[in-house]
Amino acid sequence: MKKLPVGIEDYKEIITGDYIYVDKTKYILEMVYSGIPTFLSRPRRFGKSLTVSTLYYLFKGEKELFKGTYIYDKWDFKEYPIIRLNLFKSSTESEEKFKKSLVKMIEQEGERNGIEITETDYTFAFDELIMKLSKKEKVVILIDEYITEKELLEEMKRYYNGFSFDGEHTVYNPYSILRFFSEKEFQNFWFESGSPSFLYEYIKGKKIEYEDLVKTPVSAEDFSTREIEDAKANIFFTQAGYLTFKGIKKYGLKKKYILDYPNFEVKESLLKILEEINKNNNKAREFALAFISTIWFHMA
Repeated sequence: MKKLPVGIEDYKEIITGDYIYVDKTKYILEMVYSGIPTFLSRPRRFGKSLTVSTLYYLFKGEKELFKGTYIYDKWDFKEYPIIRLNLFKSSTESEEKFKKSLVKMIEQEGERNGIEITETDYTFAFDELIMKLSKKEKVVILIDEYITEKELLEEMKRYYNGFSFDGEHTVYNPYSILRFFSEKEFQNFWFESGSPSFLYEYIKGKKIEYEDLVKTPVSAEDFSTREIEDAKANIFFTQAGYLTFKGIKKYGLKKKYILDYPNFEVKESLLKILEEINKNNNKAREFALAFISTIWFHMA
């Protein structure tokens, strides 16, 4: 029985290692014949690296690796000069380090193809590599692992956006987003800034479940009828910043707000607080376990 290729991203390793391979070469052939640059936008672990690897061996002309696949008798398996860059190996600590590591990768690709790269600027070095390789044949360029501006913004939004005061418009946590720009990496800055003692005191001894906090829409009046320490749990958590308005429900002319967690950072912060309370207070165990078992399902 063939093995499952868990975590294997190299086409040749899958074929020679007798792993299961689901033949996608029909679509690869269509993509190649389209004659235009192709950008594959998929989340991590959705097969982008394997596709790049398959293209690499295809353009290297390694026909025997494709025996039994759709493309085997439909491609001439001519060997082309290939530039293959894996940006996962680049340094992203700073713009300058990224540019230097990119030049290094271009130089290594030149060396692999028997070409010396003399340019030191990454743009010119890349041009030089393409120009010199194109004297042999059309050049195939394969780039793996990327993070686009869109993906970065989406991840920033997932971590730090989501706070709303009207149920329609959202804002970023200013402290967290400024720390992100300063540190240049995703961290839980909310929790690091300090865990409020009043939250610990409120939770102690109470049996509160996730569904209880979000199942009932609230009105603006709910936030002004009593002191915060005497408020219902959903109002308390909203005032503390662990819940926010996620939408609006209208009952005639009256408006009520749907509650939920603002973002990943806040969700993770609350889990950490619950874990700490659970260590020191047995009465909070049911509350902590209920949150830990449901919060990931609703916010994953």
